[in-house]
Amino acid sequence: MESLPIILASSGDWVAPRDALVIPPSLQYKGLALFDNGERNCADRNSGDIDILPTSEYDVRFLEVLGCRRLCKDQVRTILSNSKVSFAAKEYGWIAALFQYLQENPEADPLTAAYLQLANGQWIAPQDGGRVYVGDATEVPFQVAKLKINLINPEFVGEIVKNEMAKLYLMDRLKAQKLSEGAIVNAIFDRHAQGPSSMDSSTGVLDKNECHAHALYLTRHQHLIDWATRSNTDSPFYVITQDGSIKDARDTVCNRMHSSRKKKFLPTSDMSPSSVAFLSHHYPPEVSQFLTNRMGVRCILPLTKPALPANVVPKRNNTAANSDHGIHLCMQSLRTHAAKKINGQVNKLFLQRVYAELVGYVQKCQPRPIDLLRWVFPICLQQL
Repeated sequence: MESLPIILASSGDWVAPRDALVIPPSLQYKGLALFDNGERNCADRNSGDIDILPTSEYDVRFLEVLGCRRLCKDQVRTILSNSKVSFAAKEYGWIAALFQYLQENPEADPLTAAYLQLANGQWIAPQDGGRVYVGDATEVPFQVAKLKINLINPEFVGEIVKNEMAKLYLMDRLKAQKLSEGAIVNAIFDRHAQGPSSMDSSTGVLDKNECHAHALYLTRHQHLIDWATRSNTDSPFYVITQDGSIKDARDTVCNRMHSSRKKKFLPTSDMSPSSVAFLSHHYPPEVSQFLTNRMGVRCILPLTKPALPANVVPKRNNTAANSDHGIHLCMQSLRTHAAKKINGQVNKLFLQRVYAELVGYVQKCQPRPIDLLRWVFPICLQQL
């Protein structure tokens, strides 16, 4: 009986059971086999067999009794592992049908087929891409793809979720997660851990626009950062300096006047201003403060110290003596740095900083007017 043409194929031809391949309903899409002969040839030695497309599992079992072969799970696994299936050429509905089959038959899934389309158009396999995310990244002020976040194409997801079993496969078996602000924060740190010069085909080199956007994003979402974990790592975070270069935040100095919880920087008389990497002034004040408080950027230590706490009214004599000494130290540093030039120009930004510190000290300690006239104006006004 196996050699008699007793089976009516979908093409209208009568074929013998030995020349027929039964495609179960779960492996059909729009009335055709999910995989064509060319895609099945790596798993079926008789790839030229005629496809039989029954509409129910009962019909499949009956055809098997007649001697027809059935496309089985092992063959599907081989097709997905080794075939030349072009998933980019398939409809999203076709992939939804495949996901439904894999959800119902997990042993047929090798997890090596590149059937996931990312938002940037790239196709990846589940085991190669790591964790995958679903969601909308249009409100994120930088390219999420550069963070190596595997965000699935929203249109792709929109078609998959129409099929309940395919949705379960994506969210349950592949563990797709909703894109969250916390995931973006963690990805930013991972991106900076690679360094500014590391080249990746999908992310490229870390640039200044990224550094600026990442610092702003972390400032606004610092409540999501796991500082306990961060304190146990030595990963760098890169920032933009005043000259436009990119440096590790720990090698950078902020010249803004705000407090810092971290290590501070004290200029010395033998240090050239050109050897100090200052944080770019393009960072908003709240960002520069976050970078100094949390990310290792040092801030300039005030060159003078109040003689007494703010709530103590100083005595006239002691205050005068202390202010004389403080002004002398401040002006000594000011003269030293004023004599050093960068490309023939005085480091005005540094002088402004020292002058501001000096004036604050003078106003607090109430020195004699002659001290202010003798030290501050002849030097600072001349240089500024």
